[in-house]
Amino acid sequence: MSTSPRTGSGPVLLVLADSLAFHGPSRAEPANEPRLWHNVAAAALGGHAELLAGYGWTDRPARVARAHP
Repeated sequence: MSTSPRTGSGPVLLVLADSLAFHGPSRAEPANEPRLWHNVAAAALGGHAELLAGYGWTDRPARVARAHP
């Protein structure tokens, strides 16, 4: 997960996800791994991805955060 915002690098794809967003076939990968789906999609848009996900997360943290701003 990126901790510093980027400026001037095109659109930002904000991804709220569970831990499968950065897990490859055999292990967890760094969030900036270019083969992960959110980075592929962001590159296709000409920007970058900001991933909000954690190891062991389900979709519940995103749903709870959305329901209780």
